[in-house]
Parts: sequence; structure tokens; C-alpha cells
Amino acid sequence: MLESKKLVPKKNHHFVWRRYLENWQVDNKLAYFATKKHIAATETALGVAKQDFFYKLENIENYEDLYIKIILKFISDSNYEINLHYYNSFKAALKQSDSINNWKINLLEDYHSKIEGKMLKVLPQLSNGDFNILENSDYFKDFMNFLGHQATRTKDLKDSSFSKLNLWPRFSLDENFRDEKDIDILLSVFRKHWWFFSFVFGQNYALNLLTNCNIDIHIPLINSSNISFITSDSPVVSLKSITGNGKDLYFPISPKFGYVILRDINTKFFNELCTTEDVKLFNSLIVQHSHQTYFADSESSINEYRKLFMKTH
Repeated sequence: MLESKKLVPKKNHHFVWRRYLENWQVDNKLAYFATKKHIAATETALGVAKQDFFYKLENIENYEDLYIKIILKFISDSNYEINLHYYNSFKAALKQSDSINNWKINLLEDYHSKIEGKMLKVLPQLSNGDFNILENSDYFKDFMNFLGHQATRTKDLKDSSFSKLNLWPRFSLDENFRDEKDIDILLSVFRKHWWFFSFVFGQNYALNLLTNCNIDIHIPLINSSNISFITSDSPVVSLKSITGNGKDLYFPISPKFGYVILRDINTKFFNELCTTEDVKLFNSLIVQHSHQTYFADSESSINEYRKLFMKTH
């Protein structure tokens, strides 16, 4: 899992899969909301939802090891031993590399590329409405793993997590590490090693989806309206505002298809065949949960939600 190609360092790290965003391209361009100018604009999928060296690893200092394990236990719950194994693997990879700087830049980006690579057969099928492919258990696992990591690898989650660090409940941390000095170090370590903790969040999310797949309600969505589903730089969104359950999620797959997972039996809220009203509801959720921009297959669709974006951001 943690092998690096040892190639030229990859500068452009996409936090939303480029191939996925290509579903909204028309003539090799998708429409997006240009935040600084407050207008609709167009760009290739290659040029959006990315940041230079976003997944770059940082060296782990000896004193940080204990703090990382404390945070890991805090965020892992029952998955601690599994995530500790991944942590030790990352540490070993950092130490054994002959070209450490390139490894630090490429390693996690390469891992996300492997997750995406397993979706290369699945995504086109889903994008065309062939959900039967998910009856294959391996493809279903690949899709759940992709969803889990896509939900947690974004700049949105990184920025929102940093803004909420001071709200961490002190009582949930190790009782020997609750004074202000240790708390400051814990928060500093969390910021520095977000690359690892984002990976852990993705692993936890994906495992939760797989563990509960026999009790969750999975609903493929078919857009029967004449308007398109849109997506954003944070495309896996909670349906809590509709269902009351923060673990319910929606994911737009393409302009014509989407996917809903419900933790409770809330089927009365969603039908497989989406009307214009349904599509507008889902699109509004995407805009409200977006971070810095949202994407569509036309500039008119971007303009449709411009006021909502300005109001909620």
C-alpha cells in the first residue's frame, strides 16, 4: 500500500478526483463559481479542486509520536489497532526511503490514486446509470472506500477541523495530557500531521460504510428532470438538515445520477426517480456544504445558485 513510485514529485494534488469532475465537462470544460469575482467561469477538471503539495507528508519527530497516538486513539474508537498499523507503516516508509523528499510529496497522493484507480471501471458505469455493477462485492467495496476517503480528503474538512480544534473535549483525551501546554502541543501536532489524520478519517468513514451496508438504505438516484445535478469541492454531503441524521449522506455521481445512503429507514424522503423539486433540493445542499466553489455542466446552473452561495458563505 505504501510503496512510492520514486518519480518526479507531483505538485498538483487534487482533493476531488479529476476523473469524477470530468462528468460535468462539456467540450472539455466544466462551469464553476469563481469566488473572488463572484461570477460563473469555466475551466478543465484538471485545473480545479487542487492545491500544491496538499498531501505532502511531514517528518515525525520523536516527541510527536506519543501525541500522535493519543490523537489517534481519540479519533479512532474501535479502529485504533488498524489505524496504528497504518501509522507504523507510514513511519517506516518515511525512514526507509532513499529519496525522502519525493516520497513525502508523492506517498499519500499515490495512495489516493490507487483508490481512484479501482473506481476506473465503476465510475463510468454509475455515471451512465448502471448501478448493477455494485452487486459485485469487490466493486461495492471499492465504491464505499472511495466515498469514505472522498468525504475526508478535502480542503473543506481540513480547514473546518482546524477551526474547531479548540472545541475538542478535554475529558476525552488522555488524563495525563490535559494541561494547556500539552493541549497546545496536541493541536500543533494535529495541524502538522493532517496528512495522516485525514487518511485515518477516510479509513474510519469507509469502514463504517462497509460495516453498516447490510442495515443502511442505499438509494441510487435518477434525475428525471430537465436540470442537472451539480457537485462541489466537498461533494459528499450530510443529509442531517433533511433527515435529522448526520450519518445520512448524498453524493452526486454525474449530472443525471446520484447516490443516497440512509442510516435509518427514511425512504419517505427520497424516491429513486428525482423530480425537478428533488434536484433543486439536492443542488441546494451541495452549494450550502461547498467550501470555496461548486461545479456544474453549464454556467447557467452556476448562476442559479449564486445568491445561495453568497448567503451561506
